[in-house]
Amino acid sequence: MKQKDTIQDNDKKEILMEAGKLCFDFGKLIFGGVILVGIIETELSRKPLFWISGFLVLIFLAFGFILFWMATLKK
Repeated sequence: MKQKDTIQDNDKKEILMEAGKLCFDFGKLIFGGVILVGIIETELSRKPLFWISGFLVLIFLAFGFILFWMATLKK
């Protein structure tokens, strides 16, 4: 009988924590990019840029918090 490969709970928590950190990093990178675009005089329409990037930052922060929360749940 074959044994099924499963991820141990400790490894699963570490993966979830790292994925949460990655989401936070993506949110910070998007936020920093928006600040740089705001500083540099470009011909981009700023209002849609700020709305879309703000929405993406909130999504990534929410996913990061959810992943951290899932990593700290006790079974």
